[in-house]
Amino acid sequence: MKRFEAKYIGIAFGCATTILFLLTLINIIIFGNEQLTANLIPLIPFMNTVSFFTFVGGIIVSFLWGFFLGYLLIFIYNFYYKKFSQDHSG
Repeated sequence: MKRFEAKYIGIAFGCATTILFLLTLINIIIFGNEQLTANLIPLIPFMNTVSFFTFVGGIIVSFLWGFFLGYLLIFIYNFYYKKFSQDHSG
């Protein structure tokens, strides 16, 4: 196994959460599923209705959430990998 670059995994997680947010917005707009809005409010506090502000702000916030979670996950993984690995080259 090898160590991973946390910033690249963070960007990948950020892109994935942004795509997930966009798919959720499409679901709300097309199918009128307003119950999903209640699930988004804890993560994106200004998500009251679907508008341009919530669209752009939600993209930014979801990318930042994903980047933070991905970066933290790989940072912790690399820490434990370095601590318990037999290969001490990196």
